[in-house]
Amino acid sequence: MKDALGAARSYNNMGYILRRNGDKTKALEAYAEVEKILSEMIH
Repeated sequence: MKDALGAARSYNNMGYILRRNGDKTKALEAYAEVEKILSEMIH
């Protein structure tokens, strides 16, 4: 569980950086990974 949270945080941080740099497509992909990781943790 700890590894999954770390991965989710990393993808969230990447999404933020990509969004700030103007790469919205890649940012959305990173945020989708966060959602995927978190949903897998719940189930």
